[in-house]
Amino acid sequence: MTTVGAQCLLSSPNPEIWFRLPHRLNDAYDIHPVGSCLDGFGTVASFCLSETPDSAAMWAHYGSNGQGVVLEFSLASDFFYKNPPEKIQYRKKRPTVKSGHAALTTKNAEWSYEREWRCLMTLPRSSKDEHKFIELEGVVSVPFPFAALTAIIHGYDSRVSAEEFCARSEASNVEQLVCRTKAWGYGFNIRPIDDINHILEGREAALWGRRQRK
Repeated sequence: MTTVGAQCLLSSPNPEIWFRLPHRLNDAYDIHPVGSCLDGFGTVASFCLSETPDSAAMWAHYGSNGQGVVLEFSLASDFFYKNPPEKIQYRKKRPTVKSGHAALTTKNAEWSYEREWRCLMTLPRSSKDEHKFIELEGVVSVPFPFAALTAIIHGYDSRVSAEEFCARSEASNVEQLVCRTKAWGYGFNIRPIDDINHILEGREAALWGRRQRK
């Protein structure tokens, strides 16, 4: 999540997650198969997830260049039982309206780095439904599934505060982790927020570098 989005969510007294309609997604072809129209696919909203919290590209594109956070969820929860995630397939050929369900879960191969799964839902039929359609945003708003949340993973340059959120009784079991940059190569390590091994590793690498320059 971006810095702004994460801070708004974590500081809200009644946090929500959003299922976005196709026209609010960042891929112009997402849930937009050949031959589609608003009546067929435009009312399907999606909540997008990723398999990995340590992708450099994902942090850059969706996590404010490491300043945001990743929310880690457990699929063994009532929320995901009611909204089962679908694995996205990446193809070079665009699906058509004849593709049926595949049209909802197929994306351009260029997006394969996202390793996406998504939950799908249609627009709520009644104003009494706990799911609310926010037309201005093009989203379906759903009460935040506290029971499904297992960890908040801060970015390597996080600017997000989660202390008050984690102090809530509903979030008492949520762990705070940090995505740390590696000292000896590319990639990241996911560590507890109070772990200092990255400092020691960075110091060791810096001392090694000094010796090499002598």
